[in-house]
Amino acid sequence: MGTARREQARFADALDLLRAALAAYEETSDDSGTAWALYGIGYAHREQGRTAQAWAALERSLALYRSSGDRHGEALVLRSLALCHRAEGELTEAADLLEQAMSVFEELQDRFGQMYTGQALAKVQLRQGRMTEARRRLDRCLEVALERQDRFGHALVLRTIGEWHLAAGDARGAQTPLRQALAAWESLRLPLWRARTGWDLAEAWARCGDEVAAREERERALEVFRALESREAAERGR
Repeated sequence: MGTARREQARFADALDLLRAALAAYEETSDDSGTAWALYGIGYAHREQGRTAQAWAALERSLALYRSSGDRHGEALVLRSLALCHRAEGELTEAADLLEQAMSVFEELQDRFGQMYTGQALAKVQLRQGRMTEARRRLDRCLEVALERQDRFGHALVLRTIGEWHLAAGDARGAQTPLRQALAAWESLRLPLWRARTGWDLAEAWARCGDEVAAREERERALEVFRALESREAAERGR
C-alpha cells in the first residue's frame, strides 16, 4: 500500500504506511523487508526535496541489500542514490552510480532495470552535453519499453526524448514526444508526472512564441506541485 501511494505521489500517506511497514520488518528482523521499506522511504523523501533524509534511508537500504547479497535490490538503490545526486546537479557522481547499477542489471539480464537505468543515465548525459550518447541510449530504452508494453516506462522515455530535443535547441521537435507522454500520464492517472511533462511542454511552447499557452500550462503544473508537495513546488515556484 505504501508503494502504491508513493507511485501515486501521495507522499504523506506513503511515508506513514512505509514507516509502519519498516517498524514491523525491524521487529521481526526481516532485513529484506527492512531494505525494501527504506528504499520506498528514501524515494518519497527525494521526490519531496528532502535529499539528506533520502540519502540516509537509501544508504541504510543499500547496506542491507549488500549484506544479504541481493544484487537486484542493490542496483535499485544505486539508481535511486544517483537520482539524488542528479537532483542536486552533481552529474559526475550520478553518472558513476548509474554505471554501477547498469553493470548489475546487465549481469542479472534484467532488461527492465537496464531500461530505467539507461533512461536516467541518458538524462544525465544530455545535461552534460553528451547528446549523441544520450539519444542512442534513449532509442534503445524506447525499444525495450515498447517490446515489454511498459506504459509507464514508455511515457518516461518519451518525456526524456522531449527533454533531449529541448537541450538540442529543437523546441518544435520536442512537442510531439512531450504531447505523447502527457497523454500517457493522463491515461495512467499520474498527476505529478503529467505536471512535470506539462512544464517541459510549456518551455517548448514558450520558445516557439506561444507565451499564453506556456504560462497557462506552467500555472497548472505549479498547482499540482504545490498540492502534492513535490520538490518542484519550491524549484519551479522560484
